[in-house]
Formats: sequence, C-alpha cells, structure tokens
Amino acid sequence: MEEVVDEAFFEGESSVKKSEVEKSSESRNNAFSMRVVGSVAKYVEPVSGETSVEYLLNLFETDKTLQALPVEENGIVCGIIERKSIEQASSSAVKRFLAKDCRKYTQRVVHTLNVNDYIEKEIQTISAIYASDGIKYFPVFEKKSFFGLVSLDDLTKRTTELQNQDLEKANTIQQNLLPKKEEIDSMPYVVNMWNCMANTVSGDFYVAKQFGKSKSIFACFDVSGKNVSAALLTIAVGSFFKMLEILGVESLTPVKTTSLLDTYLAKTVPVGSFITGVIAYVDYEIRKIEIHNCGHTEVLAFVEKDRDGKKFLGGLTIKPGLTPLGMETVKAELKTPDLVKSGKISIVPIIPDLQINMYSDGLLDMQDKDGNRFDKENVTKFFKALFTKSSNEFRTLASQTVDDWVKDTPLADDITIMNVRF
Repeated sequence: MEEVVDEAFFEGESSVKKSEVEKSSESRNNAFSMRVVGSVAKYVEPVSGETSVEYLLNLFETDKTLQALPVEENGIVCGIIERKSIEQASSSAVKRFLAKDCRKYTQRVVHTLNVNDYIEKEIQTISAIYASDGIKYFPVFEKKSFFGLVSLDDLTKRTTELQNQDLEKANTIQQNLLPKKEEIDSMPYVVNMWNCMANTVSGDFYVAKQFGKSKSIFACFDVSGKNVSAALLTIAVGSFFKMLEILGVESLTPVKTTSLLDTYLAKTVPVGSFITGVIAYVDYEIRKIEIHNCGHTEVLAFVEKDRDGKKFLGGLTIKPGLTPLGMETVKAELKTPDLVKSGKISIVPIIPDLQINMYSDGLLDMQDKDGNRFDKENVTKFFKALFTKSSNEFRTLASQTVDDWVKDTPLADDITIMNVRF
C-alpha cells in the first residue's frame, strides 16, 4: 500500500525552523552596538558552488525576503549570488535547460567586513564598490567564521537612523542650554520668545540671564551653516553664557564680556564659519541698556510718544556696528576710544513701555510660494503691530505671520523672534 505524505507537515516544520533562525539572528545582532556591522548582518546558510540553479530558484521562490546567498567553496565563503541573477538565468525554458551549477552566476568576494567594523566608516568603501562594480552584498565575518550578509541598503538605512539619533541628541543638548521658562519669567522685564526651526537642530540661539540684582543680559544669535555643524556652534555660544552664570561674573563690563565671547568663539569656530549676534546688557542701577550688534540683523526699539496731544510710535533702529563673532575682530573693534560716537555700540535709556525687538535673518528671508521675501518693510510692520498687542498675543501673532506668508513653502532658514518689554 502506497503511503501518502502530507507536505504540510514538512512546511510547518520549515516554518518553525525559520522562526528559530530569525530569533537567533536577532539575538546575535542585539549583542552589538548599533554603530557596527554586526548589528545589521543577517545570517543566511551558505550554499555550495555546485548547487544547481533549479535548487536556488526554489529557495528564492520559497523565501520572498531572501535577496542573496553566500556561496561556499572548500568550507570558505568566497562569493555571493543574487536573486536577480538566478531569476535571469532561469527566465526561459532554454536558459533553465542550459543552466547547471551556480558558479557561472556567482560574484566573487572583493571586500569583506568584520562584525566590529564601524558602519559609518565602511559605507564609503561599500558605496564606491557598488558604483564601480555593481556589487551590493558583502560577507561579514566574526574572527574567521562566517557571520552573515550585509547589503549597501542595510548600511545606508542604519546610517540614516544613526544620523537621526545624533540630530535628536544635538537638539536635546540645545534645548538644555536655552533659557528655561522659569528663568525668563524671573527677569525684571518681560521677555517674549518664538523660534521656528527649519531642521531638527537650529542655527539660531537666544539668551536671557540675570546677573546679580541690577544686571541682566538678553541676546539673539545666528550661526553660519546648517544642521549638525550649526548646532555645535550654538552649543558653544550657550556654554559660554552657562559658564558666566556658574562663575558669577556680574562684575564684568559689557565690553569685556563681548570681548571674551569673541576670543572664546575664535578658538572654537572653524575657519570660514562665524556667528552674528545682538547682545543687550541691561543695568537697572543706571537705567540704561548697552547694545552690541555684531553683524546681526537690525534691532528695532519702539516707544509710544505724545506730541501736541497726539500719540505716535517713536522708533530707533540699531544697525550692526561690529563685525560677526568668532573671528577675533570684535575684540579689537571694542578698543575704539569712543564706542558710542563711533557707532560701534548703542546706549538706550530704560523708559516706561519701551519695547526692544531682535530677530534672525530667517524672518527677513522667508519666502512665499511665488518666491517673494518677507523683507525689511514687513518686518517693521510686524513689530509695530506687535507693540499694540499684549504679551499673551505674541506667540500667536508670530506663528500666524510666518504661516500666512510661507503657507506650504518649506522654511529655508530658522526663525527666531525676541520681543522685550520694559
């Protein structure tokens, strides 16, 4: 009597074994840092160079996720065979008849990886090999034993994940250096802040700090460059003011403080990069604000005046009188004999209802769908309209103004707006 064997029995066993292999591979990957090749390499059982094309075709048809197989000769993985090669080799009855073993379709190993190789270092080599030879799968070894296969796609995906993680960490560090809400609320005047980032990390930075009973600083900075490099430079600015706070150097004069910042950044900022900034030093004892504009956008100061029984908005524009920070030129410029008369710095008296406005050039440069810049005229209109609004309306007005102008157009640069009320 002929026995009938249920094929489902074997399919079920294969499924269990595959699941166990996947779990084992996952466990091995987790034993490595995300930054090394061992964390992404997938174990695939090597096949012999004598294996028939027909057999390999069945393997690929059975497992749709399988894209490549390691080929072994004399117990050593020496080549890779891709799914597309086998599918092309058996695309017709004639080709299938002529195809014998898989050696003809095997790509010889031109580069091997170790489980502890750093992905971000190896991806350049792998990309160059793919560009020149079209090879995208590579064997990975642990010591001398075959560990698995890795593809250019695997490495590229992981590199993107690592870069995104690094950007998130940089963003967290930036946020920790920015003034906290309780710090801003404790200032002896009202500080309104609004920031919109074009990317995960910002090239804009702002400061609001109290030094002693009568002295304080508020400032706005914009770093040349984008993304990680810009984020690192803003962290340099933030760390300077954080250190001032820790050291308690309220006895420093405004000129000395800006000079120290310029010297510090000159030793930190790489050649070709710079930081624009406006720093306002407030001294309630003498009721004056000393403003240092270092290559930044214009500062707009407004106060309501009364003339002949009629009220109108008086304005003061403070243009940059100093060069950008980080080139050690500001320190030299601040040695000018009469800084106010020469226009290097500006002094503003603290009077009731005075509002001082700072912003980064992202506000000037934002574009609508037709490519029109927001520009200086609209910036002035915005701050004049803001003067009549309450502090509670500041964030809504800032957000709405930007949204109404750019709509669905991506921001090309970060936008920071600071409105300070006395």
